[in-house]
Amino acid sequence: MCGIAGLFNLNGRPLDEPAIVKRMASKLVHRGPDEEGALVDGPVGFGFRRLRVIDLEAGTQPVSNEDGTIWVMFNGEIYNFKELRVDLQNRGHRFRTNSDTEVIVHAYETYGLDFTYHLRGMFAVALWDSQKRQVILTRDRIGKKPLFWSIHNHQLAFASEIKALLPWPGLNRALNARAIHDYLSFLYVPSPKSIFEHVHKLPPGHRLVACVDTGHIELTRYWQFQPEPDRGKSRKYFVDGLRSLLEESVRLRLRSDVPLGAFLSGGLDSTAVVGLMSNALPSTQVKTFSMGFQDKRFDETHYARIAARAYGTDHTEEIVGPYNVDLLKRLVWYLDEPFSDSSAIPTYQVSQIARKHVTVALSGDGGDELFAGYPRYQYVRWLRKMALLPKGLRHSLGWLSRAGYHLLEDTWRSGSENLRKLGKAIDLSALAEPERMVALLSYYDEIDKRALYSGDFSAHLQDYSSLTNNGNHLNNLSVFEDPIVGFMARDLETNLVDDSLVKVDRMSMACSLEVRCPLLDHKLVEFAGTIPPEMKLEGQNSKSILKEALADVLPQEIVNRGKSGFAVPFGGWFKSGEWKALLEDCLSSDSVKRRGLFDPLSVGKIRQAIVTDDGERALRISTHQLWHRVWTLVMFELWARQYLD
Repeated sequence: MCGIAGLFNLNGRPLDEPAIVKRMASKLVHRGPDEEGALVDGPVGFGFRRLRVIDLEAGTQPVSNEDGTIWVMFNGEIYNFKELRVDLQNRGHRFRTNSDTEVIVHAYETYGLDFTYHLRGMFAVALWDSQKRQVILTRDRIGKKPLFWSIHNHQLAFASEIKALLPWPGLNRALNARAIHDYLSFLYVPSPKSIFEHVHKLPPGHRLVACVDTGHIELTRYWQFQPEPDRGKSRKYFVDGLRSLLEESVRLRLRSDVPLGAFLSGGLDSTAVVGLMSNALPSTQVKTFSMGFQDKRFDETHYARIAARAYGTDHTEEIVGPYNVDLLKRLVWYLDEPFSDSSAIPTYQVSQIARKHVTVALSGDGGDELFAGYPRYQYVRWLRKMALLPKGLRHSLGWLSRAGYHLLEDTWRSGSENLRKLGKAIDLSALAEPERMVALLSYYDEIDKRALYSGDFSAHLQDYSSLTNNGNHLNNLSVFEDPIVGFMARDLETNLVDDSLVKVDRMSMACSLEVRCPLLDHKLVEFAGTIPPEMKLEGQNSKSILKEALADVLPQEIVNRGKSGFAVPFGGWFKSGEWKALLEDCLSSDSVKRRGLFDPLSVGKIRQAIVTDDGERALRISTHQLWHRVWTLVMFELWARQYLD
């Protein structure tokens, strides 16, 4: 695992200040603490930081072909590099190292731009072809490894993280207003946007070719997840095929020249990965790591211990106390953009625990998106049924639920809350399928966001809407017979990429730990897309087909437990002590005015609501929404102070 950064002059002129590339790479030491590498060749400069995992002595990057005309550096792991190496040797290529990086060089020589089709792994690649005078940037199919890019004055800059672009003189730090608008809805900035107007994320499954001869760039998509449930196959076919791919995916990710372990939360997905690891390594005790909270409402260590005992792992567990503000500020720097998924904090802490013992850890990320693990998939199926009700009846029910809510909100709290939820469900059922899915994942609706903004910022946004501009990632999701198929596909392309995988990548790399995700092997993902949704979600039983495929691996206590997210008990933090001081500082009227984006009065109402018992009632939102609205605003201000001020 590594960090990469580089510059490329599209006009072909030699780099004026190659030392800038080294400064860019120095911002990525946490991604690669073991050694650095560099290349300066005419118009191109590569900077590299390495975390040694494969071929510890000879795997330094950048790596060239035999005659030095093609150079590659990359962040990630190519899991099928041994098989690919044999194939390339049979085609006449000579290797100087045993690294997976050199496989990329020779695959490009053999297959040209199609070399990515032959790679099975996680990767963000930068390749310099001196004969064709072109730089190629490409990212793995699922988006496990990040890559940012920007162009200014005929110069292309790219890096694993935005912070590595900060030393580049061409960086324009103008904020992306639409990205801020989306961030408030989703807790992250969706690809291909970044928080900066002129910095872009290279989307998953894409490649960018920048060429001196043409003087411009070409962005191409080489892979897309296209679920096509196949009801012509038997259940046994899917069970057997899924089991085989799961075993293969885990086995490939055990290739490492450094100590290796796994995260173990006690959930179904992480337990499945650990169980398959134990089967693949019968003579080795698998190292597992988990963390818990003193607040037992959020603690899952009981289930992690059950799984650890079942597989006889070498288990390490730590219980963490209250978080401190200094930790949060430190993590904001590593997160790179405004990012408000609070589970980033425990992800960082479990990565810290693991890094004391291993350099590589496997995780269970991806299981919910592939096998219908989130409760919202059941909800979206129910909403589609509600949408079949006559329009007049839905309108009447909506009016009655809202009227009942206002009538009972001061006398019968639980009843009024249920009526509020019913009214929201009726409103959601009236939306088109893609917009409905986006709305389900939003923490601010469009009206509430507009009320939050200053006049100038709202005018700058014009009529932009997160609801309509982020709903069509798969063109028209309503083409799917079952909405769950479309919802899982959308989650895989959006929430998984820009939330879950960003969280895991940034927090693990902050600890110089490599994390591998067997459930997101692209062959496994493609196969999962052919499984009919009714085999994944059977009534209230989610992940049914996964449970069946691993029936002899999973402990029954894990199979039968309910769904629990990696949640953080931050709701009450802001009521006292250093957290209340942080709240009052970040969301003070002076801070809000100075930033110029939000209306101080509107922010003040939110600030007051979080420190007041039942403060959400004054805003007529749920407690869950209030917590996240405060978190998004605080995290944005902390980010702005580090990256703008």
